[in-house]
Amino acid sequence: MESIMHNPNKTKNRVPTDRELTSLRAIASRKKELLNGFDAQISVAQATYAEIVARHEKQLAVLESILSELAAAKQYMAMLQVQRATVDNEMNEICGVLHPIRRMPTETLRHIFEETLEASRRPKLWQAIQLSHVCQHWRAVALNAPTLWTNIVINFAKPLDYITEYWNWAAERVKMVPADISFYDIGGKLRAGDTPWIHDQWQRRKLAACSLLRIPIIHKLFIEAGYHYPTLEAFSMITEFPNGELESLGLSGQAPERLSEITSWDWSAFLHRFPASKALVLDYLGVLSFSQTTPFSLLQDLSIGSKTEFETLELLPLCPKLERLTIDGGSAFYRNHQNHTPITMSTLTTLKVTEYGDFSWDAPLNFPSLSTLVFDSIPGPPDEFFGFLTNHPSIFDLEIFTEQLDLTRLAAAAPQLTKLTLSLHEGSLNAFLDWTSTSLQGPAFPQLHVLELNWITLKLGEFDRFIQTRCLPATHEKSGLPSDCRPLQKWVVTLPKGYVASQFLAEATTNTENNSDTHKTCLSWL
Repeated sequence: MESIMHNPNKTKNRVPTDRELTSLRAIASRKKELLNGFDAQISVAQATYAEIVARHEKQLAVLESILSELAAAKQYMAMLQVQRATVDNEMNEICGVLHPIRRMPTETLRHIFEETLEASRRPKLWQAIQLSHVCQHWRAVALNAPTLWTNIVINFAKPLDYITEYWNWAAERVKMVPADISFYDIGGKLRAGDTPWIHDQWQRRKLAACSLLRIPIIHKLFIEAGYHYPTLEAFSMITEFPNGELESLGLSGQAPERLSEITSWDWSAFLHRFPASKALVLDYLGVLSFSQTTPFSLLQDLSIGSKTEFETLELLPLCPKLERLTIDGGSAFYRNHQNHTPITMSTLTTLKVTEYGDFSWDAPLNFPSLSTLVFDSIPGPPDEFFGFLTNHPSIFDLEIFTEQLDLTRLAAAAPQLTKLTLSLHEGSLNAFLDWTSTSLQGPAFPQLHVLELNWITLKLGEFDRFIQTRCLPATHEKSGLPSDCRPLQKWVVTLPKGYVASQFLAEATTNTENNSDTHKTCLSWL
């Protein structure tokens, strides 16, 4: 390693030699030249810095001036916006006075109000109140337009004074226009400090204040018992019933937690105290019992809701004009009486059994005019369902919602279908594509016009094969349509992944505008 050389002048006080002096003077001269060069460069740098500082101060002055102008312009703009808003409000008031709607005849304005309510999805009463608060003239027109106030809703949890005032006001407004009346929470909840007897008296006074006889024409009537009050006792409080006819009557009981307290009650006498209605909705009422044979002569639409059960052979024969039956979470049971004479209901055209609903498919009932059947069953249709289909060849429109389905068995039971909606997670479409591989004697659903598939996603090959087999008309050069089978007029389906590579999709007429499910497409090759 090279040793470090130390400067002897830093460690010793000695007198330099002549040679050393000569060398040091030469070195000092060169360093002097370097210092002079540094001084010159520093002078230039200082001059440059001074110039930059001067320019910076000048720019700061310009920026300060701009900021001042900006603040003034912003303040002026804000002032103009405030003034514009004031003038705009004044202009709107003037335009409001000049608007032709202010000069419209009262009848025309009333008609506009009525059409506005029909087109909107907002609650009818809320809209009517908004219209009546615009101005004094509109208020007068709105208050004298009975159709605006026909939706009368009474919550019996409200105080008696409130209910009485509102009912008197509503009864005065509706005049001779058909009204829709809803009674909620009849019976209410026992308040702290009240005895059951006092509570019942208050509830009866509230019902007495809402005299249905004061409403000349009732279109729809809905009555709901309170959650905290026994259903049958709540309905027993009703002592006054409307006159005339009803378009619809709805009765609803308690929440399911309290239904165990409801015993069988003869509903015949109670329901017949109401005017005859075309539609009847029964919900949360437990087991229904009908002892009287008096028919519901006008009933066309019957809906049985959740936690409500009835004996099919007891109720349905009392509905000679029934056209639509919906089991929406309820149950229509059959006690399996031996040798019971079959009952024919020639007017029924639509039967809907929704999710969690139950229908006695094996009951001795015959619906010769039944054309539409909707069935929602999570575990899959029972054996009796297929027997029901076989016994009702009049069914042409079938909707099935289920986890899995034997399509071959369905095709054998209802070959006459012209419209079929399938919503299933598991199931093979082979009955459509190759009936020879099944137990069918011919193509599945040969008369089918419309097929809708929900929850089913086909692969591209299956998609094209289905089109070739069931959608392309026989005149198409690549059609594989069986000779005794009609091509589908409409096929509603979810397009498969990579559908752009389909052999036939480009030839189809597509339509998704009228389809509520944006993931499905309506296809046709006709």
